[in-house]
Amino acid sequence: MAGKSVWLGAAALAVAFVAGYVLLQDRLLPRTSETSPVSAVTMGRTTADPAPTDAMVSTVTSALANVSGLYDMAILPDGLGDNRFVVSAMVDVSGQNGAIPSANTADMSMRSLVDAFFRDVYSLSEPISEAEITFTEDGTLVGTAGLGKEAYDSLSTATMSGDLASALAASTQRDESSVNEAWLELKPEN
Repeated sequence: MAGKSVWLGAAALAVAFVAGYVLLQDRLLPRTSETSPVSAVTMGRTTADPAPTDAMVSTVTSALANVSGLYDMAILPDGLGDNRFVVSAMVDVSGQNGAIPSANTADMSMRSLVDAFFRDVYSLSEPISEAEITFTEDGTLVGTAGLGKEAYDSLSTATMSGDLASALAASTQRDESSVNEAWLELKPEN
């Protein structure tokens, strides 16, 4: 009998845990449709931003199709209540079969991808306020860059040579989570 009551107690605890998890997840990650807003808390206040539409996701995905190594992408409301979005991408710069490239090769690849990524994102007419790209080599983080729309407009105008990565590296690094953010950190040379 004791074994049966332990089994029933464990089963009841498991059911309570699953029910609590489902309720908590529904509260933290509300289900949204294309027209329902996603609620975000920013600086102590709650703002409502719409979720990206399927058409926007499709447009951004198509625009980034030429970014070599892209394996994950997210489009999220920027949380400022301005109906604009953040595009975040993960890119693997490993060689064939996961081979780790030399630091120089990886650096050149990441700089080229920084230029392509931000150019492609900001050439769209979508309401994107900022974009971020993270680089990995076989699952290990090796670089990251972020650029707000206004900072991009300013840097791309000042850099007519097309080397946005160098201009970004030479600019004042700002992680403001806004249209003015600008940063670049790449794998150090060996």
